Amino acid sequence: VVTTAAPRQNIAAVLLDDSASMTLESPSRLDRAKQAFGAQSALMKRLGERFQVRTYRFSDVAARVKDAGTLTGTGKATRFDDALNGVLSDLEGFPLGAVVLVSDGADNSPATFQGREHEQSGLARLKAAHVPLHTVGVGKTSFDRDLQVNDVSVAPTALAGGVISEIGRASCRERG
Repeated sequence: VVTTAAPRQNIAAVLLDDSASMTLESPSRLDRAKQAFGAQSALMKRLGERFQVRTYRFSDVAARVKDAGTLTGTGKATRFDDALNGVLSDLEGFPLGAVVLVSDGADNSPATFQGREHEQSGLARLKAAHVPLHTVGVGKTSFDRDLQVNDVSVAPTALAGGVISEIGRASCRERG
């Protein structure tokens, strides 16, 4: 737990979303994140003046990387909580002063709690340690088209290997 921020003595963890959705748009969200959070960017240099910076990529799991240039955009999911917990475990015992989470959207996969039933969420652990979480959104703030699932009905049980039929209702909204 860090009680006061000491220049260059505390760690700032930068978590960069490396999921496939980051490759959308032109220039891609991933390219924009690489530019803004690359080792030679003005932002990372300024952050490095105040903190020891540790950079991580995440999608389904978090892993430490040398810099943003190593991101590939091939991750299958975006799991914020698993990423936070992974980074907190990696930095346990170190003076963590801040976490920066860079992503294009919402957590789209449930946290994996197998064998971790008593573990707190990453967000709760950050809050308990009084470590600030700074979020940076990458990508559009609104969408031209949107698909909304209004209702889905399926049988409450199914046989293993059986076929399930479903009844659903969806709507599509287009703006502009």
